[in-house]
Amino acid sequence: MLDEIKHKHNIQKFFNKEFHNFAGLAKEDTGLGVDIFLDQCNSYKEFGHPFWLYFRNSYGNINEFIPILIKEKKVLLGNEKLNIYQKDLTNIIRFIITHFNDLCDIADGKKDVLDLYKKIKILSEAIKSQQVLLTEMARLTNEMTGLPFDVWIGINNKKHWVGVKFAPDNSTRRSSDFPEMSVTDCEIKSKRGYEAWRADYVKALIEANKEALMALGDNPQLYAQVCSNLTKIGADLKPITKEPDFFTVGEYKFGFAKVRNKDGKFNFVDENEKLITEDYWFDVANDFMKNQNGAIRAYTILDGNEGFLYLNPIRWIPI
Repeated sequence: MLDEIKHKHNIQKFFNKEFHNFAGLAKEDTGLGVDIFLDQCNSYKEFGHPFWLYFRNSYGNINEFIPILIKEKKVLLGNEKLNIYQKDLTNIIRFIITHFNDLCDIADGKKDVLDLYKKIKILSEAIKSQQVLLTEMARLTNEMTGLPFDVWIGINNKKHWVGVKFAPDNSTRRSSDFPEMSVTDCEIKSKRGYEAWRADYVKALIEANKEALMALGDNPQLYAQVCSNLTKIGADLKPITKEPDFFTVGEYKFGFAKVRNKDGKFNFVDENEKLITEDYWFDVANDFMKNQNGAIRAYTILDGNEGFLYLNPIRWIPI
């Protein structure tokens, strides 16, 4: 069934039919890059598809939504084009990991979305405070790997052996209970069970960086060099290719459209996708409008300072 519902038309059809069963959480409330929509009445059972949440596939208000499976942490992108950065997609998966039980309870009617909203405000630093310290291994963060969880590289230079260790679930804290995947053959050593989707991510990371990771077995001194040049893995378990410098956020107005870069900053491009100015990337940017004096300008915030970006000629003037 998954292959069938991955098709863009079917995904949109599902969303249109069950929209009333989902509750939205704005990006401003979650800290995520885009809005998400949560199943609040077992809609997945009613419509016969896997348990998932939807995310807005745009940094603007475009009504295009893509699901991510709650249990497997997989995005059902299908043939659709991803219009947000992999970093923001990975952060949604990290959100699912952190609030997995809450998402299940909301779907079952045991909790309200408002309960999760309050919890997010209180536990915004939960992941940081729960980090596990492994002194015998070198930690690779999400920023280094693209994975929605941290992993640790273990090196035994006497045996020329390299392994990648990862948490088996979201509750295990003891490093001795962490499974470890061999770089050589992706075999896993584990004292206990582990979530299969996590192993899938680790395997994808190893396969994309196998030659470099194998080299650590012969020369552990290469660690810093290898880690700084890892091929990152996306939510589709494929290596992340070069992403665009920016995504278009809104429609063209007065010949320019608003765009957003990977750092969450805003700018404008003309119809040839040329930046209106390479000197400024704004914290906030509204669309261009014509004021009562006929001047075309956009309200912006630059480095915490409010101002207007004017057209004809192009210039930024603080308020």
